[in-house]
Order: sequence, then C-alpha cells, then structure tokens
Amino acid sequence: MYNTYDYSSRLKGLKSSVVSGWGILDAGALLFFIQPSWKSYEKMLEWDSFLLILVVLLTLFWACVPFFLFVESLKFLSPTEVSILSSVEPLIAAIVSVTWLLEPFGLYQIIGSFLIIVTAVLFSMPKKDPASSGMSPEKAG
Repeated sequence: MYNTYDYSSRLKGLKSSVVSGWGILDAGALLFFIQPSWKSYEKMLEWDSFLLILVVLLTLFWACVPFFLFVESLKFLSPTEVSILSSVEPLIAAIVSVTWLLEPFGLYQIIGSFLIIVTAVLFSMPKKDPASSGMSPEKAG
C-alpha cells in the first residue's frame, strides 16, 4: 500500500521561521540529554570571547540559516527537487574543502562523490507508473 500523505501540504500553512524554530529547539533539547552541558561546563568556562563569537556564528550561519532556507525552499520547489539538491550538498562540501582548504582528495572521496552523483541521478529519474507496466498497485507496493 502506498503512503499517500503529503507532508509538504502541511508545511505550506506554516511559516518557515516557525518550522525552523521548532526543529532547532527539538534538536537542541534532544542533544541536551545526549551530551549534557553540565558535564562539560568547566571547559565552557575556559572559552574566551572570540571562541564564544565563533560558536554563535557557527550556530546561526551553519545550522539555523541553512535549515530555514531548506524549509523556505519548499514553497518554490517540490519536495523531490529539494531532496535531490540536498543530496548533492556533501559533494559541494568536498569540492569546497579541496579547493579552498586544500584538503587531499583520495580514492575514498572519489568513490563517495561517484555514489552521490549516481544517487542524485537516480532520484531525478521519473518513476515508472505501475499501471503502464501492467502491474497492479497492490503488487507494486
């Protein structure tokens, strides 16, 4: 049986900032119990102002803003297009790390890049309609 529930239709009625805020709050609450801050409180006391500013910037610009933009993009793109674009993100991160940070690009990175590209291509291919192949939807699922 197919799962026909469309989650993107529920997101359309909500603001992206609300969805992003609750998602990040939920993730933070879960991580609070996985890695309790009171266990590493002594190390946090050693932070200087520069390190604190870096943590805030990383939290905002490498966690909150991308998640907000991801949810906001669902207004303009289909969920399939968004998932394809997000699956290519590790490949883009690898390219940036090789070109900007001068990290070595070895055999494992080449294999991983190849697998990411293959996955993105497979996701972008149109799905076969079970009715056109002579198969009933019950047998296809």
